[in-house]
Amino acid sequence: MTETITGTFTATIPEKSTYTTAEHFEVFKAQVQKELDRFGLKSWSVFIAHEDLNGDCLANVSFNWKSKAATIALNKDWGETEITDHQLRRSAFHEVMELLLAPLYCLGFDAGARQYDLKREDHSIIHTLENVVGYLEG
Repeated sequence: MTETITGTFTATIPEKSTYTTAEHFEVFKAQVQKELDRFGLKSWSVFIAHEDLNGDCLANVSFNWKSKAATIALNKDWGETEITDHQLRRSAFHEVMELLLAPLYCLGFDAGARQYDLKREDHSIIHTLENVVGYLEG
């Protein structure tokens, strides 16, 4: 029997407090949606949130691989990190990439996973990246 595997990824930040606004969240949210579309992550049900996150992070993604449900959240407190549109978009991209790699992460912790399963997910990610690189070149 396969158990449900979940995961959470975060990126650390320094100590002072700089807070994201509703306007910052709109930039982040729009970029998350753009990257989800660009990378074809349509099989996931993704909720985008603006909340206080535990730990020092700019944003994070939490997911349930079995149900294909995920939350990508922008942290309200960015510590000493300067909030710019570039950093907001970069954080959104980073979290979507974590979601793209989630199947490999989960299979790595699944004692019942076979090499075939890993290779299938590996190739799925590679095909996605091939399509996106082609998209960027065109």
